[in-house]
Amino acid sequence: MPRILPGRHAGREKESRGPIIASYRGDGPARHLRMNHAVHDPDPNTLLAMQRNLMAADRTLMAWIRTSLSLIGFGFTLARVFRSLAEDNVLVRGPAGHVWTAEAVGMALLSLGIFALIAAVFDHHHDLKQLRAAGLEKRFSLPMAVASVLAIVGFLGLMSLSMPH
Repeated sequence: MPRILPGRHAGREKESRGPIIASYRGDGPARHLRMNHAVHDPDPNTLLAMQRNLMAADRTLMAWIRTSLSLIGFGFTLARVFRSLAEDNVLVRGPAGHVWTAEAVGMALLSLGIFALIAAVFDHHHDLKQLRAAGLEKRFSLPMAVASVLAIVGFLGLMSLSMPH
C-alpha cells in the first residue's frame, strides 16, 4: 500500500500539484511519483497552456516545412542550372577539383530537405504524444498532413532525378 510522504513545503502545496506518493517493491528503494491532477481533470489555465504548446509545436513544424521546401526547391533549381551548363559543356568544379554533376547537387539538397522534413514530422509527433498524455484531446493536425505529403512529393522528386534521362 503506498504511503504519502511530506513534500518539501508540506501543507503549502499548490492546488495543481499533488502529494508525493512512494510505492515499495520488495527491499528496493522507494520510487517517488508526483500525482498530477492535470492529467485527469485539467483546469482552464492548464488547458489553455497545453493549447498554446500545441500551437507552438504546429508553428515549429510549419517553419521546418518552409525550410525543407526551400531546400527541395533550391535542389531542383540547381539541378536544372547544372544540367543546362552540362549541355553547354561548361563543367563546374568543386573545391577538391572534382566535377559536380547536376544530379549530385540536386540530390544532395533534395535529400537534405527530405531528411529535415521527416525529422521534423517525427519531432512533432513526439510533441503531440506528450501533450495527449498530459490530457489534451486528440485532433487532426493539418501541418502534419502537409509535411507528410511534401515528404512524399520530395521523395518522388528525388527518384525522378536519380532516373536516367
